[in-house]
Amino acid sequence: MARVKLTVNDITLRVEKHLRQIARRTHSDELVLQLIQSKTANQFTTEDIKKLKNKYQRILALDRLEKSMESICAIGKRNRSYIENDIVDFSGYEDPSSQTDDRLKIAIKMLKNYNRKIPDQIKQKAHNEIKNSFSNSYKQRNQKIKDKKKENHEKFFIGSVFISFLKSQDIEMNYLDITLKMIELYQTKNYFRKELFLESETKEFKFSEEGRKFNNKKNSILSDPRNPFKTKS
Repeated sequence: MARVKLTVNDITLRVEKHLRQIARRTHSDELVLQLIQSKTANQFTTEDIKKLKNKYQRILALDRLEKSMESICAIGKRNRSYIENDIVDFSGYEDPSSQTDDRLKIAIKMLKNYNRKIPDQIKQKAHNEIKNSFSNSYKQRNQKIKDKKKENHEKFFIGSVFISFLKSQDIEMNYLDITLKMIELYQTKNYFRKELFLESETKEFKFSEEGRKFNNKKNSILSDPRNPFKTKS
C-alpha cells in the first residue's frame, strides 16, 4: 500500500496537536508553536515549512523512541544490555528530571543504531561513538561558557580599574567619551605599538608626586585577589 504524502496543513495540525499535549516543551517546541499560531498554512515561507517538517520528523522519532522504551524497560535493569541501559538513561524515560533536548537527540541516534541489523561488535563501536560525541559536545559547550565568563570577568575588572582611576582624579566626564578620546590619542601617536615612552618622560613621571600615587594605585590593583590577570605561581 502506497504511503499517502502529507500536505503542509496535515503536518501543521499534527505538530500543533503534539506540542499542545506535551507537558514540558523545549525552546525549539515553543518557537514552532509560535510560528503555527502566528501564520496560516498559505503564509508559511520555505524556511517555515522546513522547520515544520523537521519538527514533524522529530516527533515521529520520539514516538518510536517511546514505544521502544516500553519494551526495553520491560526488561529488568540488570538483564539489559549496555546499549539498552544507555538508551533508557539518555531518553529520561525512567528519570524525567534528567531529560534534555540534547540527551533526547542522542537517545534517538542510539535507538536507530540499536535497531540496525549489523554485527554486535560494529553496533557497540557505533554506540560508543554516539555517546562520545555527546560527551565531547558537552565539554566544548562547558569550555565556551568558562571562556565567556573569563572574558566577562576581565572586561568588568578592566572597566572598574579605569573608572577607579578617573574618580581618583575627580574626572566627571562621560567615561565612554574619555575612553574613546584616549584611544584616539594613542592611535595618533601609535603608542599601542610602542613598548615605552621616551625614557626621559618615563623617569620624570616616575619620580613625580603623580607618579608615586599612580605606582601605589597600580600595585594595589595588581595585588587585588579579584585580578583575573594575576600570574599563578
